[in-house]
Amino acid sequence: MDRCTFCTGFVYLTILVVLPERFQIVNGDSALLSGVHLLPMLGATALGAFSAGAVSRQRNNTSWTLLAAHGLQLLGVALMLILQGITTEIKAQYGFQVLLGLGIGLSLGSATIMASIQSEKADLAVAQGIVAQARVLGGSIGIAICSVLFNTRVAKDLSDVMDPEDLSALHHSPTIAPWLPAELQLKVKSVFASAFTDDVKLMIGVAAIGLVTSCFTYERRPPPMPGSGAAKDAVGTEQSETELDDFAPKNGETNYTSL
Repeated sequence: MDRCTFCTGFVYLTILVVLPERFQIVNGDSALLSGVHLLPMLGATALGAFSAGAVSRQRNNTSWTLLAAHGLQLLGVALMLILQGITTEIKAQYGFQVLLGLGIGLSLGSATIMASIQSEKADLAVAQGIVAQARVLGGSIGIAICSVLFNTRVAKDLSDVMDPEDLSALHHSPTIAPWLPAELQLKVKSVFASAFTDDVKLMIGVAAIGLVTSCFTYERRPPPMPGSGAAKDAVGTEQSETELDDFAPKNGETNYTSL
């Protein structure tokens, strides 16, 4: 489960960084508009997290939900490969974002539920903390690796056509591209589009690992959901034989609770 959460965090936080950068550098959008472009994915993520709880409300379907979540993540991020060229229309990517967001939301919700069910009461806080930490760790590593890929691509393709000062500034902030000469702007857009494709390929590999690891969460007889009919049936007999018997009068004693 932690590996699944790690892969989800890797894809989620990385795409939140590299996709707006692509909108700004390749498509020339403002920072505000680049954030608006992410609304389909963010809305789908919220819907997916809600749906994860609704699907397992009465019956524990968390393992199946987690498997479907990583399948949607893999499909959504793989379709992002279509955005390779600098003149590629971006309308179709909204649908890709919805698929990816649904997968991420379902994964976050089902992982949280699974940690709650599988952990003892005393370990619940620790389990939830581990799940949250795995998500952040995956995202941090993903952003770091993608930054290295971008800087490597820039150094390889632009070192011969840009001044060292401009190249250093581009390493620190890719959004300086609009202030460069027209011919260099086109070259920077092409390089960043290639770097974005490299990032997407990396995320495809991580999403595929997440899909494989989600298969290992399958349980033939998963524990019932707390508060469901199956959970009440499982503990009903035990309560009647222990807790209720403590209040029954013993031989020679009077039950004063009825007075």
